[in-house]
Amino acid sequence: VCQIARLPRRQTPQQPMKDLLALQQTLLARLPGSVEAPLNSAGGGAAASLLNQAMLERLISRLDELDRRDSATIPQHSMALESLIPGLFSGEGAPASAPTVLKSAELGIPSTASEGLAIDTLALIFEAIFANPALPDALKAVISSLQITMLKVAMKDSTLFANEQHPARLVIDRMGQAVVGLPTDVSARHPVCATLFDIATQLRSEHNADMTAFGSALTRLDALLAERNAAVAESAKPYLPLIQQLERGDDAALQARLALEKFIDGNPPKAIRDFLGNSWSRLLQRIWLEHGEQSSEWQESLAVVDDLLWTIQPKADPDERKTLARRLPEILKRLKTGMARIGLSAEAEAAFLDECFELQTKALRAMPASTTAEEPGVELFAAGLQASDSKQIQGRLQDGEIVLATLDFADFQAAPTRSLPCKEGDWLEFRITGAEKHVAQLCHISPKHKRALLHNPDSGLALAVHPAILDRQLRDGVARISSASSLFETAASIALGQTPRH
Repeated sequence: VCQIARLPRRQTPQQPMKDLLALQQTLLARLPGSVEAPLNSAGGGAAASLLNQAMLERLISRLDELDRRDSATIPQHSMALESLIPGLFSGEGAPASAPTVLKSAELGIPSTASEGLAIDTLALIFEAIFANPALPDALKAVISSLQITMLKVAMKDSTLFANEQHPARLVIDRMGQAVVGLPTDVSARHPVCATLFDIATQLRSEHNADMTAFGSALTRLDALLAERNAAVAESAKPYLPLIQQLERGDDAALQARLALEKFIDGNPPKAIRDFLGNSWSRLLQRIWLEHGEQSSEWQESLAVVDDLLWTIQPKADPDERKTLARRLPEILKRLKTGMARIGLSAEAEAAFLDECFELQTKALRAMPASTTAEEPGVELFAAGLQASDSKQIQGRLQDGEIVLATLDFADFQAAPTRSLPCKEGDWLEFRITGAEKHVAQLCHISPKHKRALLHNPDSGLALAVHPAILDRQLRDGVARISSASSLFETAASIALGQTPRH
């Protein structure tokens, strides 16, 4: 016999009661004369069972009859979903009518009975699921077909609402996980949806709502999830060479950073620091990618920086001034060759050379090249992550027909030292820009720079995102792990928020 009124209390000072039990407490408090009745009361009160064993058996029998009647009108193939949500297959974009929800009053069960409380609790959960615009109609149809099956479980097993790992609840949760990333208008003929309906049909055929049947359903659902995740991971493999290309770009940026840091130790003027960090570093990155750091081109590019810094150092000795006057044209020529290679604009080039001329004139007069007083010892590259207002940019890489979108920083940023709060195989809901949410599976995390590959073949999304951006979204609540949420608990939370407390 259902004993909802006698569920064990799970609340502790450190752990608030779950929304599902809080929902039942709210319903219980609304019953006449039962405001003070706790869920774990030993008996009595308005919420105590008012049904004897014979009445309960008649209720189960009526549920079986309703289930058999519905089954008799539903053909045993995927088109059965049409009878659950009219218009599901119309393809005309018209909103499908919401599935109907069974409540205690419609079944002739007093709401003051624990059985009525169980029925109405499930009704609120189903209503929240069916009203959720983010869930595909095909999933709602599948879950709608399991209403009576779930009601029979609630009548026979009081732990349904207390046990987070109850097989019947896990079936609903796994079904929700199975459609994560699918469009809301996904066809009921989609292989995932067709399999879910087949699993639901098998559960409906088990008229005793035996836990063994739910165990078998969970086994099939776990296999479905594993199969889908493996298929998504396989479809992401063509993007891995582009991820490796981004990794090499990170390596190049890091090596350029390390090579230039030694020149910054002498605290050159701001114009020189900015030029090295914003322009010459790009040349170093290109040379590293094309020739490597052991190449003569790499050594020459560093020698130019060394010579440039030498030209702005004070020259007190006449022979040094003669040497500067003799070498300066050749040094400037090499410098201009490098600037042309990275496509520096004529305006930017002229402005920098004017700055250099002023500094070199001071050097010829044996005057020190001053750094700005407000920025002594400024480090060109800040250690660790850049500030939260670092500019984020969107880009794309393409290799034939393979196109990979990118979400990155405008300048090189090191990966966070801490691990991402997610793992490969997780389905994430996140933002690229603006308020629009996207859903994709985390298919790959590059081993060195932790760049994440997010892919969803059903939406056509393939995105490489800098780990610091993804980490920040997850920790700020902008992104979340969709595959980790419980559809059953989420629906209870929504229902609780919509249910008046008095």
